[in-house]
Amino acid sequence: MEKVLIVIPDINKAGGSERAAISLANMLCDESDVTILSLVDNGNIPFFALHQKIKILYTDIGNIPISGKKKLIYFYNLYKHLKNFLNKNDFRFIIGLGHNINSVIALLKNKNNVVIGCEHINYDTIPTSSKILMRLVYPKLDAVVVLSELAKKKIKNLNNKIYVIPNSLPFITDKVSDLASNRILMVGRLSAEKGYERIVPVAKYLKQHFPTWRIDIFGEGEIYTDLIDLYQENELSNVSINPISKNIEKEYLTSSILLSTSYSEAMPMVFLEAMSCGVPIISFSHEGSEILIQNGINGFIVNGQNELQEKINIMIKDTKLRSEMGINCIEISKKYQSYTIKNLWLNLLSK
Repeated sequence: MEKVLIVIPDINKAGGSERAAISLANMLCDESDVTILSLVDNGNIPFFALHQKIKILYTDIGNIPISGKKKLIYFYNLYKHLKNFLNKNDFRFIIGLGHNINSVIALLKNKNNVVIGCEHINYDTIPTSSKILMRLVYPKLDAVVVLSELAKKKIKNLNNKIYVIPNSLPFITDKVSDLASNRILMVGRLSAEKGYERIVPVAKYLKQHFPTWRIDIFGEGEIYTDLIDLYQENELSNVSINPISKNIEKEYLTSSILLSTSYSEAMPMVFLEAMSCGVPIISFSHEGSEILIQNGINGFIVNGQNELQEKINIMIKDTKLRSEMGINCIEISKKYQSYTIKNLWLNLLSK
């Protein structure tokens, strides 16, 4: 049984990258001996369910600094740590998640291992200094895995072995939302790039035109207090912020619309979650929405606040359209079932 190492900044977070990493580990653990190496040890345990076969190891390397000088020191220490770790542990496959980790593991390539870099964010959002480093070291990777053909086009000059392997559905459910509740759902980390301030005019519009409808947010993060203050200042009694739930499926099944206000996404796991539960999506335009939303079929892609309110108005009023979109969500989500994505990974690892 081949040994696989997955390297990730912090496996215990409740974000999309962590969910994708755990989904990958769970998919591979029947055919491989899988270990996850987390660079942060905060004393917690993974938020998402992990197969008991999978081992987790933690380091004290910590989070990646923002400043350039500290970042260089961090990379040097990470390189030394991983090199020492790999000298003591024999892994056939090393899979990194994120450009920072990938840039380091690319330098640890040898004749006995296969080093694969996974990109789970929009390349356009990566800092220029990191892009320069990627141009230097990414050619050393045995393969680069991206989430879509669009993402592949953006990095086509970094490596000649780029494979498109989407995220898989994070859970399988035989239940479907009846789309009858007056509830708009938002799920994601409470951080600036998610654009939660964009719902202020939406919530005001709902209070005036659809007073029985509400927006429920599930997430945790650094701007929680700022958002609470913002919503209170605007008297948005129809908006709530709730801790992320381990039973998030229940929240989708009791919602009628998933709303995303993010400025940038690669391939949001929350879109896959919503689609599998038959919940149509309204999202601002970004890489992730272009991949997963067929505009007017399983949701709407919007380009501004006025269009956002217009599409919410349509989806609330037209229950037949909402139902049709929900059915389309389920059909489209089938291409992301775990056995399909697993086979793509197994094919890559067998090359």
